[in-house]
Amino acid sequence: MIRRCRVLLVDDQPIIHAALRQLLADCTDIELHSETDGTRALDQARALQPELILQDLQLDDVDGLDLLSAYRADPALMNVPVLVLSAGEEPVTKAEVFARGGNDYVVKLPSALELAARIRYHVTAFRAQRDREAAFIALLESRRVLEERNREIESRKQQLEQLNRDLAESAITDALTGLHNRRYLRAFLERPLRDAGESRSPGIERRHPLGDGMTLFLLDLDHFKH
Repeated sequence: MIRRCRVLLVDDQPIIHAALRQLLADCTDIELHSETDGTRALDQARALQPELILQDLQLDDVDGLDLLSAYRADPALMNVPVLVLSAGEEPVTKAEVFARGGNDYVVKLPSALELAARIRYHVTAFRAQRDREAAFIALLESRRVLEERNREIESRKQQLEQLNRDLAESAITDALTGLHNRRYLRAFLERPLRDAGESRSPGIERRHPLGDGMTLFLLDLDHFKH
């Protein structure tokens, strides 16, 4: 399906509107909207969101250059290409048009072939820029989501590690007193004995791994938990 070029024509002369519509009558891919009042052009452009503005430079009710500057100052229209139509070819005027942000300058009335070609060129470039910006925004959003997901994973990993440490500690700690329990004592005694047995060499006298002496206190309090 062909995407039609949405174009806003701003000119205060109805005869120019009629002439341009006639020029573009065979261009089914160009959708032409008209505005004859320069004071309403900015609001009309905001509402329509055109892909190109055909702007007459000589308007009775507003200065065409000031209107061009207004487009460029509007966040919703600042990137919309503006093709200026003018009856004159003065270099100073052309330079001012481009200084104000105009994208092209055409002496009216151009041929249908030239006008259609210029419209299609600028609309294609505008769409490509818009698509690139949308893709970049989508990329930034994907990166943000990925970074947020990674932070969540790291947070859950740390929580799991802490939970494992807590579980390991609870297995060897009495919940009531916070002291090490019999399971810890057994592991504490068995480990050096096992290590000593594995490392003992034939003909060498075995020495107790805990030293020459060891004292064990076992204390049992009746009804301690009550």
